[in-house]
Amino acid sequence: MVALAALILTLLPHDVAPLSAQAAGPLELRFATLAPADSPLGRGFDEMDRDLSDRSSGQVRVRLYGGGAAGDERTIVRKMRDGQLDGAALTSTGLGAIAREVLVLQAPGLITSYPELDRVRGRLQAGLNRAFEREGFTILGWGDAGRVRLLSARRIERPADMQSGRPWVWRDSPIMEAFVSATGATGVPLGVNEVLPALSTGMVDTVITSSVSAVAMQWHGRLRTISQQANGVVVGAVVIRTDRLALVPQALRDHMVAQGRSQQSTFRRAGRRLDDRATEALFQRLDVVDMEPYRAAWDAVATRARDSLVGRLYTRAQLDRVRAIVEAP
Repeated sequence: MVALAALILTLLPHDVAPLSAQAAGPLELRFATLAPADSPLGRGFDEMDRDLSDRSSGQVRVRLYGGGAAGDERTIVRKMRDGQLDGAALTSTGLGAIAREVLVLQAPGLITSYPELDRVRGRLQAGLNRAFEREGFTILGWGDAGRVRLLSARRIERPADMQSGRPWVWRDSPIMEAFVSATGATGVPLGVNEVLPALSTGMVDTVITSSVSAVAMQWHGRLRTISQQANGVVVGAVVIRTDRLALVPQALRDHMVAQGRSQQSTFRRAGRRLDDRATEALFQRLDVVDMEPYRAAWDAVATRARDSLVGRLYTRAQLDRVRAIVEAP
């Protein structure tokens, strides 16, 4: 699933410098995200920079590599582990590369609404935070990046309609791969930055993403239809390497963590409003496809996909626990 905004197709001149190569001076915390710098998320990092700089007399700063400038999410995670980046705002694809447990939140067809996600994440959040801590990362705040819809250059009403198409599969997303495979279709594995050219040439004709991502990355201009129903929510979070966070003075570190977690609801609301507006715009521009008459078939696809991931991405117990929370009155 794809982050809140567009991927800039040109990368910065190779990698940012490793920790050992940084000159002595103010502590610079280097974050990366696929979202552009002028998105609500990007502006949040600007506010973090101003706040930390003011409170530390310029001794702690934040630098953002936005719009995919530091690479795709798996590359961003690698750079954090290698010490070239300190933190990131990631979707489940990147988060799952750090702590696989988080991917149960994206099990196909299980969590389909914001209230369900809020309820499940609220119950699992402490355990998920600990999973990231074991990997050397601290969660500064949880968020999401829109509801997942199916957009295509063709009319897709039922799973069988996928089989004659060319659906995109995010190369680093086993969940997207499992879902597309469960429809009987053969996906086209590509990185996020390869999707727009592939849509332009017809190499790909279908994407599974949020409305806000489709608009921001300009994919919608190559597509004709959008599903009326959403079948999931893109999960996201802001993470930072715990060892780098430890270099921030204690009082400022406590403030930084508290601010990040207290503002996560604000960021979630802003992201949801943005996706709602993008959906309204796409409903006006594209043909809206009602998939409800084929709900049973789509539910069967989702069940096959999430069951195929048991033992690979999450345990049966984890899946059952999420289902119980979702189905609880």
